[in-house]
Amino acid sequence: MAALTELTAWCDAGDAPALRDAGDWLRTVAGDEGTALLGWADFAEAAAAALEGGDATEQARRALSIAEATGDLQLAERVRPLAT
Repeated sequence: MAALTELTAWCDAGDAPALRDAGDWLRTVAGDEGTALLGWADFAEAAAAALEGGDATEQARRALSIAEATGDLQLAERVRPLAT
């Protein structure tokens, strides 16, 4: 999915505002039906907070919980370091 590619690219680039914007957009399109996408939106929020030196633990734990519930190994791999 192109949205996840963009999200991970902003994360890898270290651009917290763009990452947060991409996560907000993803949360909007996911609505109530897209549990797996909501995990990625939580990841974006956590990664942006971490890039800005903030506490990302709560968002990261939500994303990790969704990753484990949906079996999304890529999300779990990305978010696990932020959840500790």
